[in-house]
Amino acid sequence: MDAYYLYIRMLAKLQKQGYHNPYFPVVYQVRIEKDPRGFTRPRYRIETLQSYKQYSIESIVGMIERMFVNPQDGILWGSENPLTEDDKEKAWGNLAWYLEECIRRGVGGKLMANVKDENLRDALSIIAKLSDDNQYSPEIKVDIHGANVMLRGTANGPQLV
Repeated sequence: MDAYYLYIRMLAKLQKQGYHNPYFPVVYQVRIEKDPRGFTRPRYRIETLQSYKQYSIESIVGMIERMFVNPQDGILWGSENPLTEDDKEKAWGNLAWYLEECIRRGVGGKLMANVKDENLRDALSIIAKLSDDNQYSPEIKVDIHGANVMLRGTANGPQLV
């Protein structure tokens, strides 16, 4: 059982119970199949998401500013000057690091206090609980990094997922 399977299975269950959080992808289907060699593999059908690379640095900074009380504190370090496209990868990596640290340090921690979006706080808390409650394999830990944090396009700009 891998961490992604546990995460997607948890989301599918929550969504079937009517829970919706814009920080989670929509899960359409989760099933276990045997591949041609007889190995059991999970198969997922989830909404299509986009990479941060498809969005301008201004869009990403705007999104970050909507999510955090003080985005300069740990996410947009040293960004007194407007960020440029050259800063995008660093800002995205900082955001991913910050999210993982919120989960690791807990709901009552200083970093979580900087999260102003209630849905984001709830999503981070649910992921932390999944990590804490993982009875299947203790070595499965939270692994958030820039390559596995995605975006959904909305009328208001990018939405972190």
